[in-house]
Amino acid sequence: MRIIPAKRLPPLADLGLGSSAGGACYLERQFPEEYRGNLLFCEWGKSVVRYPLRPRGSSFEQPAEQEFATGARDDPYGFKPTDLVVQRDGTLMVSDYADGQRPKRGRGRIYHIAYVGGRGQGQGESDLWSRRR
Repeated sequence: MRIIPAKRLPPLADLGLGSSAGGACYLERQFPEEYRGNLLFCEWGKSVVRYPLRPRGSSFEQPAEQEFATGARDDPYGFKPTDLVVQRDGTLMVSDYADGQRPKRGRGRIYHIAYVGGRGQGQGESDLWSRRR
């Protein structure tokens, strides 16, 4: 018999058929104010997505999924983010599985993502800076 509590919070998001991997709540100040308090998740084989949280009563409105970082269209290995870490300076480190590098399996990529636009101005792709390590 399944017991469902009478009072419970609704789910924040419907992740659909995705394969959510590592995630974090962004609380730092390197990115503009609109990113603060957002949930960031790696969607393996797709992208890094963010969910802006907006308070509603004792919970939150159901957030709309927004793409945060995607792979290059011409990447022969595809972008398969597996985890992310928020650094002390507020930048992000994202690990990428990058399968397809046979015969030397086990190699992957790490991206360092920082905001380089004017403080609080842009929201476009050109405002993010990424370097592969």
